[in-house]
Amino acid sequence: MLLYQRTDRPIEVTLDLPGLGLFAHLNVIAGMTMRLGRRNRPFRVRCVTPNYAVTGNEDWFATLFDHTAAPALDGQSSRLHIRRQAHMPTAWRGEMLSRLSVENGFLRQFRVARRWQEEVDRFVAAHFQGEPTLGLHYRGTDKSLEAERVDYSVVISRLRDCCDRHGLQRVFVATDEHAFLETLRSTPDLPVDIVAQSHVARSTGSKPMHLGHAPRKGSHAAADALVDCLILARCAALLKTWSALSGWSALFAPRIPVEFLNRTHPQGWFFPDNILTNEPPTPRVPLTRRP
Repeated sequence: MLLYQRTDRPIEVTLDLPGLGLFAHLNVIAGMTMRLGRRNRPFRVRCVTPNYAVTGNEDWFATLFDHTAAPALDGQSSRLHIRRQAHMPTAWRGEMLSRLSVENGFLRQFRVARRWQEEVDRFVAAHFQGEPTLGLHYRGTDKSLEAERVDYSVVISRLRDCCDRHGLQRVFVATDEHAFLETLRSTPDLPVDIVAQSHVARSTGSKPMHLGHAPRKGSHAAADALVDCLILARCAALLKTWSALSGWSALFAPRIPVEFLNRTHPQGWFFPDNILTNEPPTPRVPLTRRP
């Protein structure tokens, strides 16, 4: 594979991986950064996966992040187009990543684009109002395939306890489920203010947003997810379900206290959540058919 060539020529890697979510893409790019960094090989990355592309060949990753060390490409540069996850080297899949490798690799090579950082700053100034805030991430929809689904009542109980222990009276909610947000807002005697991004599309069924079942498609949906992640990183503490979105929040804010609402199944033991907990994955109970 072009990746393993001993050369200092730049390589451009294009990712076209339908079904892969935004933060799974970040895992892939972080693994790529780690592997190519060890070989001192300059690279560029493009993401044209149709989940997030507004136009047919749009590099939506470039709308989210600035590549601070992107090399110039010429006719001598190598190009690699990856269309299947099975074609990726193991190191690129996030299986060998650590917090340190991300800090020394991805977070040095890539910077959140200024427009999204400014959007986060405006939201935090307007809604946090200088007060420490609990970040709550509830991932539903297809996540039950990878982790235990958490009942709303359990989340509300844990939310009350977490706010009491940390002395917090405001909660920022990131969720892909419209019903969950409405349940929080309509819960009587919940002694906290609930804030959330108002324009984010949320599922009203069981289908996940990142597979295109949303009115805000393309790079808009990717930006919504990234901004949610970055706002969570600005919180005083993080209460979360198993998900790479809020896992990356903890990478952007390494000192944030993290508590999990659920455990993952073995097939969902993915980075970065797998480095944020000491709890082992829970065995998945096989489904039994009714006679």
